[in-house]
Amino acid sequence: MASMTRNLLLSTARVQRENLHWRRPLIAGVVTGLLAALCIATDHTSYAVPLAVGSWFTSLIDTRQPFGIHLRTMSWSALWLAVGATIGGFASTTGYWQLLIVAGMALACGFAGALGGLGLGNGSLVLVMYAIFAGSPVSDRHALQTGLLVLIGGLVTIVTSTAIYAMCARDQMRVRPEKSASVRHRLAAHLNAHDEYVIHGVRLALIMVVATAIAHLLGWPHEYWIPMTVAWVARPGGALTLERTWHRVLGTIAGIVLITCLMWTSGQSPYELAVLAAAGATMTLIFVRANYAIAVAGITIAIMALFAIEGQSFEMNALFRIWATLVAGGLLTVGVLIWPSREK
Repeated sequence: MASMTRNLLLSTARVQRENLHWRRPLIAGVVTGLLAALCIATDHTSYAVPLAVGSWFTSLIDTRQPFGIHLRTMSWSALWLAVGATIGGFASTTGYWQLLIVAGMALACGFAGALGGLGLGNGSLVLVMYAIFAGSPVSDRHALQTGLLVLIGGLVTIVTSTAIYAMCARDQMRVRPEKSASVRHRLAAHLNAHDEYVIHGVRLALIMVVATAIAHLLGWPHEYWIPMTVAWVARPGGALTLERTWHRVLGTIAGIVLITCLMWTSGQSPYELAVLAAAGATMTLIFVRANYAIAVAGITIAIMALFAIEGQSFEMNALFRIWATLVAGGLLTVGVLIWPSREK
């Protein structure tokens, strides 16, 4: 236990410099802020979250790739993010039937790691998008509209990034991914009860069901923050999940402190909030593979700024954000301890 605690503390201060990248994170962060500012200027602030999140999360998967490969990755990410948001929107009106839906979504998204490559990351993001919009009751038509806004946000980032690379780094656009085995063969290779991704999918489904049920019972504002945090943090390896849980809690608290100080010193005008959203998104993308705690602080800054643009109470959201993170962290820790997985 002492060794694990020491490793967790050391991991917080460790920054993997080789995973620090700035060009694509800066592009996506600026686009995210501009989309938020556009929503403010056109008086459509309710569009700010799906547009900005679509733009921001589309670039979240592996900016280390040559741009020709990353372009393909972003395209698939934008599509699946929109699918997750749309399913979540439809599920938001189903009441406690949502527990069955979230179980199926979590099982599928957890098992997505069997695809190899970026399957686990994209599966996690799809589940995050599902959790966000499943926790925000909307009509069926609005569910489709939300998915479309997420997709548009992603496409704006893709088009902007492509234009910049076409002018400044055209050679990277010619790189193509290597051929891999078919989806069917990759999934079939992991279809056994002892496979790490099968275990991860089942465990994730159980924790997501419990997290969603607790969120419904508590009835807190933004109740989806509890299952959303589980979706963000959970990984097949128990040690990695515990490390990410610690980083999530610490990063959330640090992000709340940072944005509170920034909002007190710089004011809370809508356009200043759009700048904060852009800064938080950029910070997330730069550090997401270098230091998860710092990335989480960026996530918190951006999300809190976007909600403030919508006119929501910052003080109330800050308090419940911390409590939701602690509840989700407790569920993940219990889940890992009760059902440990084989480490690789």
